[in-house]
Amino acid sequence: MIALSEIASRALSPGINDPGTAIAIIGSHVRLLALWLEKGKIVYPGKIKYDRIEVPEISLDDIFDDAFRPIARDGASNIEVMLRLQKAFSTIAYVGSLEVKEKSIYHSLQAYQRAELAIKNKIDLDLLKGECLYTKN
Repeated sequence: MIALSEIASRALSPGINDPGTAIAIIGSHVRLLALWLEKGKIVYPGKIKYDRIEVPEISLDDIFDDAFRPIARDGASNIEVMLRLQKAFSTIAYVGSLEVKEKSIYHSLQAYQRAELAIKNKIDLDLLKGECLYTKN
């Protein structure tokens, strides 16, 4: 997810100016996160082969920060990217648990606040605000 976010950030740089790539990566993040959340519900039915190996649990905060914050920061002035990001948060919020919904709402607000500072057009901001999770709850 970090590598995908770095690609999106590069695509949003003024020299590249490719919001389509960032939008595609937001979609990839949603699919990956949905798969990861679904995997967490599966109980492994077989015998554990390596019972002395431990892997630390992946933090939901880290996933959201790594996947979405760079895109929200670098795409704050692009209404298409910000709308897609808000729609992604809405989708993720209803795929996961209450904790996932809370993280989605928090990042929805953070992304909107970044856009509010970068987008000058009131019509675009009103449209974006209508998509924000924090305004719907």
